[in-house]
Amino acid sequence: MKRLKCFMIAVLCAGILMWPLIPARADILILPLRVYFKDGDRVKALTTMNNGQVQAIYRLAFDHKKQQPDGSYLNLTSALNPDYDPAQWLVYSPRQVDLLPQARQAIKISLRRPADLPDGEYRVHGVLERIARDKIEARGEGAVTGFMINVGFAVPIIIRKGKYDTTATLQSFKLLPPDPQEAKPLQWAELQVLREGKYSSVGTVDVFWTPPGGGEEIKVTKRNSLVIYPEVSLRSDRVLLDRAIAGGTVRVVYRGMEADAGIVFDEKTFPVQ
Repeated sequence: MKRLKCFMIAVLCAGILMWPLIPARADILILPLRVYFKDGDRVKALTTMNNGQVQAIYRLAFDHKKQQPDGSYLNLTSALNPDYDPAQWLVYSPRQVDLLPQARQAIKISLRRPADLPDGEYRVHGVLERIARDKIEARGEGAVTGFMINVGFAVPIIIRKGKYDTTATLQSFKLLPPDPQEAKPLQWAELQVLREGKYSSVGTVDVFWTPPGGGEEIKVTKRNSLVIYPEVSLRSDRVLLDRAIAGGTVRVVYRGMEADAGIVFDEKTFPVQ
């Protein structure tokens, strides 16, 4: 149990960096960070864990979100494509979980695709909502309206149909000036990436620096994830470097992970400016 808890906390921390949709709450952990349904997949699961000190009731709900070119998200009142709403294709059980402190439970999610679904990618976001226990006891299991609070972070549920055709091309790399307000200024860089195709690109960005005059290159990033969803073509992203660099060149590699593991989307060398 202790090892599992440590693992889930580590993954959650990574998820906060990768997926800043809703501020994470320390009392609930959710795995995985993204759920994928590919051709032939019918059932997946979300594992929930109550990391708090009190027993709590949670219910899964679906939200629609649209990614912006800078990586932020807009909340929508309906599906990205009004003709195809993934929330209508998903059935999940149990509909709510009642967890003791440190307890965990899986929520099974079943997919029923429309028969005429075109090739492409469809997405909805699963959010756990906490229900006040006294309201449940007073009104019964259906007592939801007005007593639910979004907690944790949104988990994208991604449905892919057809042959993957997406490419992503690194367009530019430039250093950003340090923030004078920071006591210990961090070195950030800005990337621009062009995505083309019907599907998202999910991956990590590694930056390797070669100092002026040549010599052995140095990796100057730890883990910078980059997700570009199909509604975005040209995406900008800030990459955190682990040291200040000046001059020379950088080799930037955008490499797939999770469902896109094994793909090297692009690799380019840029002068440091």
